Amino acid sequence: MRFVIYLRKHVHKIFHGPFGDIQAILADPEFRKRKIRDNLYACSFISCLLCIIALTGVIGTYAPNAAGAVLPAINATAVYGIIFSVNVLFFAGFYRCLHGAVRNEKILENLVYIFLFINSSWRA
Repeated sequence: MRFVIYLRKHVHKIFHGPFGDIQAILADPEFRKRKIRDNLYACSFISCLLCIIALTGVIGTYAPNAAGAVLPAINATAVYGIIFSVNVLFFAGFYRCLHGAVRNEKILENLVYIFLFINSSWRA
């Protein structure tokens, strides 16, 4: 019987102990601000990289040794232009948000999720 009580106590610590600490960390307002700031930096870096990739694609479509379109029905230059313009807008928005233009944490968090949703659908 003692073994069962001992085992129950330690299994309870294993399964319920660490999650309480994680919930406390996630509820901390300082952690939330830091998470949003770090996500804004990461997303601005990603949008800058995607702008560079899109510019490389546009330049590549006008290269003299280009082999031709993979899908002739889709204009590659237009697709790269759309990717570039969307990511320039996001980069400008993230830059403004990092410099304090928007202070509402919920809006900032939703902006990051919208950016990740839109840019993850480019590769689908």
